[in-house]
Amino acid sequence: MAKGGGLLTLVDRSGRRAHRIRSAIVSVEHCEDVTGDDTPELIVSTYSGGQRCCTTFHVLGLGMPVRTLLQWRAGYESDLDSTDLADATPAKELVGRDDRLSGFGGLPAAVSPTLPAIFCYERSAFVDCTRRIREPLLLELTDVKERLKAETSPTQRRADGVDVVAL
Repeated sequence: MAKGGGLLTLVDRSGRRAHRIRSAIVSVEHCEDVTGDDTPELIVSTYSGGQRCCTTFHVLGLGMPVRTLLQWRAGYESDLDSTDLADATPAKELVGRDDRLSGFGGLPAAVSPTLPAIFCYERSAFVDCTRRIREPLLLELTDVKERLKAETSPTQRRADGVDVVAL
């Protein structure tokens, strides 16, 4: 594995390039088995630059060939952690933060609420399963709803085209 400021190159045992990621900034977040197959996956983040933009997470299966198991455009958020959310599979769920409420009601991005984004390993890839694993989402939605109601006026909420009560 070779890592430079904006370049990550994975090479196979014979020294040939197996996978390459290029961006303004490339960071190896961690390497662990998140699929439950006893082979570690590499979790990499890339950052394209800009005020609020843009972090993308890549989960790479390190077999031959190297495969992209998840590519998630996380916006300005910069975490993707693995956890077990009490299911019976050996694979872990990946949990990040969804910033789609950024700027809601005129709030600055830095203080806008974020919601959980949960990814489950299914059929050889990670897929968004946030709506199926409802408990963490529902707890945070209640908190976000109250915070948005307290920090924005009804006029601001209507101007954004979203009624907070609908959350």
